Amino acid sequence: KPKMQYRALGAVLGAAAAIIGQRVAVAGWRTATGEEPPEPTDPNVPAAKAYAWSIGSALVLGTLALVVQRFTATRAAAAAGELDGAE
Repeated sequence: KPKMQYRALGAVLGAAAAIIGQRVAVAGWRTATGEEPPEPTDPNVPAAKAYAWSIGSALVLGTLALVVQRFTATRAAAAAGELDGAE
């Protein structure tokens, strides 16, 4: 039962991280460029700008996903008594 609870927690935190991560990525882009993020599929957007946005937003979202996964895995292992203190 605790394993299922941590899966649910991971799903909820993952969804929240995705929403927050997208907002952080957009805010970072606006701060760095002074513009709204480009639509990567728009043929009028220069390729370099589309790639930069895709890479930057993926970096933010991927990092937050990793943080959430590690957080929930650590909590689940601790609850199951499997954590060895190596963290």
